[in-house]
Amino acid sequence: MHHESVVSVSRMRALDRYAISAGVPGRVLMEVAGHGAFRELSRVRPAGGTVTIITGKGNNAGDAFVVARYCAAGGIPCRVLAATPIDSLPASDAHANAALLRPFSVPVDTCEPEGLALRLGHSDLVVDGLLGTGLTGDVRAPYDAVIAAINECGRPVLALDLPSGLCGDTGRVLGAAIRAEWTVTFGALKQGLLTGDGPSHAGEVTVVPLPFPPDSWTATL
Repeated sequence: MHHESVVSVSRMRALDRYAISAGVPGRVLMEVAGHGAFRELSRVRPAGGTVTIITGKGNNAGDAFVVARYCAAGGIPCRVLAATPIDSLPASDAHANAALLRPFSVPVDTCEPEGLALRLGHSDLVVDGLLGTGLTGDVRAPYDAVIAAINECGRPVLALDLPSGLCGDTGRVLGAAIRAEWTVTFGALKQGLLTGDGPSHAGEVTVVPLPFPPDSWTATL
């Protein structure tokens, strides 16, 4: 089972690129990732609990928008707090999935760090779709303050792909990082989930397999 492999961030990117070049649209990979994360959310959400989904920009936000859509379709009370305003997202798979929230009437608000911990205190589960594997330097404002507020809110957190602020290769905290109860990672385990601060920030890790063509794994070695 290839999805049980442990990969570097660059290898994961190569797998994504190869799949897309072979004809698997990025939108399909995002849909499968988001639906897999939704299944995990359904398993861990307290009965009848409300969900707040925190989004940034890029594919991590896109995966989170897919999760929000499945929540709404399944009758799970959810809202999105966007640290990067949705209307400022570049044309991308993430932007397309943000637009798809409209027919589902998902409430979308801006995510202001001020008072965020208090706002999140009214939720039963927080989903971290803030920063994915693209982070290289330390977390910058306002994301560092958003991460601090999430960690302070006292609510259980489900992280998408990686806890935001964790280095996917080394498991080092890049200035600030989410402490999650659960992490749903996509395609394969990232090295950083298993080393350094990874285990203490990731919590229980689940891998969602992605529909990569069978030869992807050898083609990207």
